[in-house]
Amino acid sequence: MEDVFYCFWFRFIFKYAYILEIENYDKVREIVRRDYDTFSGLMLERYFHRVAVESGRWTRIGRWWDRKGENEIDMIAEDELSESVAFFEIKRQSDNINPAELERRSNCFLAATHRFNGYDIARQGLSLEDM
Repeated sequence: MEDVFYCFWFRFIFKYAYILEIENYDKVREIVRRDYDTFSGLMLERYFHRVAVESGRWTRIGRWWDRKGENEIDMIAEDELSESVAFFEIKRQSDNINPAELERRSNCFLAATHRFNGYDIARQGLSLEDM
């Protein structure tokens, strides 16, 4: 599902319709406040993935996390033709982007996968400010 409104509706309204039916609106507000940061972070990642797809610059776009769940990269964009790859960290607030951590995680990816040898490598943080 691509429409963010529908994603929100199914995540918070449809899922908790039983609480809304008994008119306990305060509880639904509490749930939305509790979960909104995670939800909006995922929607922001989805947005930047869509922007990367529509740019036509990349031949492959994805994300990665290691088997232990300790290292995650929000978006990896590769251009096989120019032999370049970009690693992206996506956060709602730009202050939460940690370039050193992104470099560490991307190095873990490179060591684990042995991919992109000889590629030009870029790392970038994206936030709401980059929309």
